[in-house]
Amino acid sequence: MLAPNEQLKIILKGVHQCVDEYHSQKEVEKAMAYYDAAFSKKAVPDNIPSLLADIDTDTVNYVIPQLIKLESVKSRSEFIRLVRQGGVRINGEKINEHDLNRILVNSDVIKLMMQQDFAV
Repeated sequence: MLAPNEQLKIILKGVHQCVDEYHSQKEVEKAMAYYDAAFSKKAVPDNIPSLLADIDTDTVNYVIPQLIKLESVKSRSEFIRLVRQGGVRINGEKINEHDLNRILVNSDVIKLMMQQDFAV
């Protein structure tokens, strides 16, 4: 039996054949490279959205409204729920509710699990 990520790659190749008429080969390869970097290698992709924060003064709480505006989470409650479930990481480390008051520093990367990365 294939590992889940290998199964997904097979599915993506099938999808690739279906979307050929709507997207270029280059776009499909870019999407597959993003998946490979973000999920297989657990690296931070090159082109991630940036959040505005006053470095060394603003906290995680401060960027929650920006995440809502970007439609990455629907509400503050959803973000807190993700934190409680271990679905939010800063620089690769899971955060908890106490970390909501954590001061952000330049180049922090916030990752919402199964979603998108954001640079501060």
